Amino acid sequence: MKPGDLVKITRPRLGMPKGTVGLIVYSVETTDIFVESMGDPRIHMVDLIGSEFVGVSRTFLSRDLEVISESR
Repeated sequence: MKPGDLVKITRPRLGMPKGTVGLIVYSVETTDIFVESMGDPRIHMVDLIGSEFVGVSRTFLSRDLEVISESR
């Protein structure tokens, strides 16, 4: 996953249902040992899409996202 990818959230969060769509704005690699032990050590900032999410950005782990469409 990289910035520009359209993603779907696979795990619901408070006020954000499973299946919400968003666009990855940027990604950073973490040095947190707990996150690294789960596989991909990247945290993604996602701009959410939908009328109730205007202007909302949230952070997600790679395991909580599914790529719908990759950027070129």
